[in-house]
Amino acid sequence: MPKPFVSVVINNFNYGRFVAEAIGSALRQTYDRIEIIVVDDGSTDDSRAVIEGFGKEIITIFKPNEGQASAFNAGFARSSGEVICFLDADDLYLPDKVERIADTYADADVDWCFHPLQSVDALARPIPGPFDIRYSTGRYDFRSEYNRGKPVFWAPPTSGLTFRRALLEKLLPMPRHIRITSDNYLTFSTPAFSPGFYISKCLSLQRIHGANAYTAKEDPVYKATVQMSIARGMHDALPQLTPLANRLFANAVAERWSAGADFQECSRELRQYLRDCTVAESAEVLARVTYRILCPRRSRVGPSLSSRKSLSPARGQRQLSADHK
Repeated sequence: MPKPFVSVVINNFNYGRFVAEAIGSALRQTYDRIEIIVVDDGSTDDSRAVIEGFGKEIITIFKPNEGQASAFNAGFARSSGEVICFLDADDLYLPDKVERIADTYADADVDWCFHPLQSVDALARPIPGPFDIRYSTGRYDFRSEYNRGKPVFWAPPTSGLTFRRALLEKLLPMPRHIRITSDNYLTFSTPAFSPGFYISKCLSLQRIHGANAYTAKEDPVYKATVQMSIARGMHDALPQLTPLANRLFANAVAERWSAGADFQECSRELRQYLRDCTVAESAEVLARVTYRILCPRRSRVGPSLSSRKSLSPARGQRQLSADHK
C-alpha cells in the first residue's frame, strides 16, 4: 500500500517567539510525503516576518483574526493530504511523529489517531512529572457510547490529534464562534463517527507557559463557558450528535453555576440554547442541569472521571469489533 500524503496544519496567533520552532519541527520529520501549512490568524507581533522567512518550504495563509476555528477551517480547506495532523504554534513535533502516524493509517478501519503529549516549559525543557498516558496502544471504537450521548474518551490537545481526510470532511468547517479550544469540538465529535487508534507514546511536546489561553487557566467558570460554546457548535452543526451536545451543555451550565457564575447570565444562555431543542430535549437538559447542581462533583468538564482510567484495547470502551468494520 502506498504511503499516504500527510498535511501538517499549524495554527498561529501572536506566537512569533515560538512559531519558527514549531515549523522547524515539522520540516525535520523523517517522513517525506508531507506538506506544511501555516495559518496565521491576524497576529499583531512579528509572526508574519518569522513565517515568511521559511519561503517556499511551507504553504502560508495570512488572514484576519477570527479565532482558532476559522484557522482550522482555512488550513484544512487549503490542505491536500489524505491524513491531517494539527500542531499548535507553541508546540513541537518529535522527528518521527508523522512517520509513526502514517504507519497507523495503513489500517483502512482507522479514521483518527491520537497520542499523548509531553509537557515542557517555555524553553522546551521537560516539566518533571508522569506523562499523561490514559490508554494502551491499540484500536478503539466508541461509536455506541458517543451516539448515546456518553463522552467516555479523554483525548489529547491539538498537537496530539490526527485525522483521515474523509472523516474531517464530515466535521469541518466548524462553527466560527468557537474561538479557542477548537480541538475539543473535534475530539468530542470524532469518536461518534469512526473507530480510531491510540498510540501510548508522546510524539509531540506541549509548551506550558504564561500565554497559554486555555491550558494555563484554572478558572472553572471560564472552562465551563468554553465547553458551552463547544456544545452549541455541535448542536448546530452536527444534529446526529444532539444527545451528546445536550449532555455537554447541561454539565457545563451546572459547572458554571456551581462555580459562582452570574445567575442571570447562566439563565439567559440556557434559555437561548433551549430555543433550538425539542420539548423532550429541553426537559432532559433541565433535569441534568438540576441534578448536577444538587449533586455536584469535582469541578471539571468533559468525560466522567471513571472513564479517565488507563484502558487497554481489550478493556477499552468498545474495542474495534467485527460488527463495526
